[in-house]
Amino acid sequence: MKKVFFLIAVITLGFTANHIYDEKVKGTAAYSGIIPYEQTSGTSLHKAPRSKKCGPAKLRKLLFLAALSVRTHNQTFKKYFLRKVAEGKNKRLVLNNIENKLLKIIFAVINSGVAYTENYKSINPALLKTA
Repeated sequence: MKKVFFLIAVITLGFTANHIYDEKVKGTAAYSGIIPYEQTSGTSLHKAPRSKKCGPAKLRKLLFLAALSVRTHNQTFKKYFLRKVAEGKNKRLVLNNIENKLLKIIFAVINSGVAYTENYKSINPALLKTA
């Protein structure tokens, strides 16, 4: 799993011209073309949101293949995928969500400088005060 994140991080750095520290996750996701945009003008009020597929195709392909790999080999993402498909979501939409989650994880690791911990459980500080 760490190798996948490292590979994606390196290639993302290459495609974003080393501006990954200045940009936000949403900006890079929009640049790579994996954010779904709503179509709400004219008669297209009832169309499903779609990705624009702009930006570097190799980065999109890498994120898609990484999402497929993580969906298959990581239990957390596998449970997430199966839960969303059982809720009736489109498989490609769920994979797109996994791609965005991978980008968020990469940005969090790069910006914080802390290594990725797979089974990390976040504790809400507000809950600690009440206990």
